[in-house]
Amino acid sequence: MDDDILEPNPFANPPFAEVGDALARDIYTQVGFALDRWENCEVAFASLYAAVAASLRDDYVVMRAFGTLAAASAKCEMIVAAYDAFFDDHPNSDLKAKIRHLTNLYKLAAARRNEIAHAMVIGDFTYVSNENGLNRSPTEWFLVPSIYSTRKTKPQMAGPRYRYTVKELSHMAHCFEELQQRLIQAADRVCSFRRSLPEIQMQLRPRKFRAEHHTGFLE
Repeated sequence: MDDDILEPNPFANPPFAEVGDALARDIYTQVGFALDRWENCEVAFASLYAAVAASLRDDYVVMRAFGTLAAASAKCEMIVAAYDAFFDDHPNSDLKAKIRHLTNLYKLAAARRNEIAHAMVIGDFTYVSNENGLNRSPTEWFLVPSIYSTRKTKPQMAGPRYRYTVKELSHMAHCFEELQQRLIQAADRVCSFRRSLPEIQMQLRPRKFRAEHHTGFLE
């Protein structure tokens, strides 16, 4: 069986790369790819909310409303509240646990996304002593937080709390991709579950025209 890229949780702690990249532009490229993968993940998360809150015929309006929220924590609270209310009326312990797990993953993944989006590429180098004196070593490049980022840097300019290279960025991008797929699958399961409910089946039943009464009303 293939290893699960989301187990153990890859979003739990920020990475700290030991060896940097030789070219800064490689990091720039990978940052763009990771953020693109994250935006696709955001769409899937909105779909998960729409799966429980919107009409099964049209979810666009609900997704637009959900998109007004900026903070990941607020989005998570909104989804949890909606699903708690839904599963209170329509118990499904397995699906409820799945939604909770994905919501927790999303919240931590959003923190990693913010690190990538609000960082800068910095070169790191050292001086090596040899018979010719001190010589500067080749520069290694990392994606790190700015020095003004209080929570992401150590006091007294003692260094960053995270460092990304192409390796970590690529891994995070693929984790975002996998999370996106699981969110889509969960949303599909929720929609299927809702369609199986008797009251929903009544709503989805095709309406017929009362031709015999010539009233023009739909039933």
